[in-house]
Amino acid sequence: MRSSGLIARLRVRTLLLLVSWLFGFRLLAQSPEWKEFFAMPDLISTMADAGDYLWMGRFSVYKFHKPTGTLQRYTKLPAELRNSGLSCMTVGSQGDLWVGGSNSIGKFDGTSWAAYTLPTQYSAMITCIHSGTRVNEVWVGTFLLGVWHFNNGTWTHYNRQNSGLPDDEVRDILLDGQGRVWVATRSGVALYDGSNWTVFTSQNANLPSNYCRDLDLDNQGRLWVLTYDGLARYDGSSWVSYVFSRIPSFPAGFFPSRMESAPNGRIWLAGEGSAFLVSFDGNSFQVFNRQNTGVPLSATTCLLVDAQGRLWMTGEDRQNPPPGQYYKGLIRYDGTTWTIFRDTYNGLPFDYYIYHIASDSSNRIWMSLSYGYGPYGVDPYYSLVLFDRSNWRIYTPRNSGLPNASISGFVIDRQGRLWIATDGAGLVRFDGTNWTSIRASASTFPNDTLTAIHLDAQNRLWVGSIRGLSQYDGSRWTHYNVLNSGLPDNHVWAIASDAQGRLWVGTERGVACLNGTNWTTYTSSNSPLPQNEVWLICSDRQGGVWMATDGGLVRTNGTNWQVYNTLNSPLPDNGVSAMAVDAAGNLWMGFYMHGVARFDGSSWTFYNESNSGLPYNYVSAIAVDLTNHKWIATEGLAVFREGGVSISSLPRSEGPLKKFQVSPNPAHEQVMVHFHTEAPVSASICIIDLKGRVQVAQNLGELPAGEHWIPLSLPNLSNGYYILQATTPHQIQSFPLIIARP
Repeated sequence: MRSSGLIARLRVRTLLLLVSWLFGFRLLAQSPEWKEFFAMPDLISTMADAGDYLWMGRFSVYKFHKPTGTLQRYTKLPAELRNSGLSCMTVGSQGDLWVGGSNSIGKFDGTSWAAYTLPTQYSAMITCIHSGTRVNEVWVGTFLLGVWHFNNGTWTHYNRQNSGLPDDEVRDILLDGQGRVWVATRSGVALYDGSNWTVFTSQNANLPSNYCRDLDLDNQGRLWVLTYDGLARYDGSSWVSYVFSRIPSFPAGFFPSRMESAPNGRIWLAGEGSAFLVSFDGNSFQVFNRQNTGVPLSATTCLLVDAQGRLWMTGEDRQNPPPGQYYKGLIRYDGTTWTIFRDTYNGLPFDYYIYHIASDSSNRIWMSLSYGYGPYGVDPYYSLVLFDRSNWRIYTPRNSGLPNASISGFVIDRQGRLWIATDGAGLVRFDGTNWTSIRASASTFPNDTLTAIHLDAQNRLWVGSIRGLSQYDGSRWTHYNVLNSGLPDNHVWAIASDAQGRLWVGTERGVACLNGTNWTTYTSSNSPLPQNEVWLICSDRQGGVWMATDGGLVRTNGTNWQVYNTLNSPLPDNGVSAMAVDAAGNLWMGFYMHGVARFDGSSWTFYNESNSGLPYNYVSAIAVDLTNHKWIATEGLAVFREGGVSISSLPRSEGPLKKFQVSPNPAHEQVMVHFHTEAPVSASICIIDLKGRVQVAQNLGELPAGEHWIPLSLPNLSNGYYILQATTPHQIQSFPLIIARP
């Protein structure tokens, strides 16, 4: 009875683990089918304060919770605003967010967006936006088209020709406590009381300069004006001028462009040059620069002071910044401490240029990122990112053995080692601790410009380059080119193995299939291949391969060919940017402008930013993990699973079995179980189905200390999900297993 009770408890535990992993406890609580990961934004063009929250944005809008540091991203902006980017924002009288871009403004109520286009035939660069006193009312300033008043759907235009506005180049708009509108222009400050316009210039108001850049009200309700040559203060009856060149404490070489008034009455100036920030108490200036703060800023591009007197800003580092560090993202100064939130954010380092994704045997997610080139000759920033489903670890050329070269792809072998192909720095191997660089030579591969990488079912490594194909069997390298093989061209773009063990190689001039020692070459001349350039190859569960070309998508098993394009299928584009096959055998594909598609062999399903949780239609990579989550690289990272997403880590029991791994996974004929024991131990392994029934069992007996590789056959098991379980007297180690036979 005691033995049967133990078995029953083990079955219950196994079933609970299986339900937890595969369905994310969706029997207990339904999870959303989409989840999004994104970076703390580095490039911010505008900010607005909303109490405990800070709004900021550029091409997306972010809502930052000040007390906790949590961040929300809103990507589904109207096309008019997303395409141009945001230049300004303000919080309306009802708490709605209003934003301005090029020719259009938008309103976000926390759920949905509404866009309103300026009624003009000319291009209107919106420079500022300020909420009015009524619902759905804002004032909008433009670069060369004056001021526009939007009141509940009705536009009114004010310019030099039809009003007292002194200049159509508007830099800022402000509403005072009486509801009057103040406008900063290149030719002075204008006041509009709803009927009349009054203009203040250096001739009649003691302004240091007529070129006015920014406006704000201090804690006494006085108006402050930032001009090109100094500050001016207006108390409603008289003006006081503060000319920069006449105040000794003003830093030479500092060029302010933004101004904010703090609750304590200090005036803060943001700009560039010899300082990135300056404060003014009415008598003297205090300077904040790289030398006396340690903050790596050369210029502050946005500045906001909240009700607590804390400064929120963003800026640029133009003095030889580290790769990828030109834009600094969100920074806070509380009067004592500086906080750069991008440096403390646990997440993606950047939202864009995720080129490759893979899931390892522990269901962790690896991805490669490239920041690209920035202004002022900033070097590209390459990184490898590991997400263990709780925390993010970022490997860069500065903190690891990763070379500063673009990553062409990577694979994970049975030992859990990462093999990384680079564009210019050869091959890199990472075992979790040590980095090993393998460069081109007579005994390895012929060129360091690697273009593709693949690991076959025999754990052999294949790398493609601009000079052919190379194979590494663990001890020696073998090289293939157009002279000694069936390769149609030496420039290799893609490599994959099918379920029959054949190797498929995509090149500039067709695709080659290696079956044992026999080569077969397919081109557009001798096969239905629509174009010779084959960019991607992906194998399916039925023994075929899918190939992406600029002429459409192709599936073949070497005998039968099917071509899918925009003319004979629902494909939105002939160019496919990413491919992966899920546990059910569905093909997932991404597009550069059209989101994601799923094809089950007969029907198509499309996911885009309009009908799903996909944040953007741009997709650069797709991977399927061990629990059938689809990881989609876009501007950030999206995760999708039918029935609900569960990102929690796979449980791991402590005990004598270490480095527990199962490969291949998915499997079809057999799996290799690998683990390490630090001391002799007795062990057994088994495979259990969804109902808790043991399908395969193997007693391993007494194992010595060391590394162990245990092959386990999979006779007559149906396709689907299982649990592979290793048991010792002190430990039960479980792992999800997918069986997918062709």
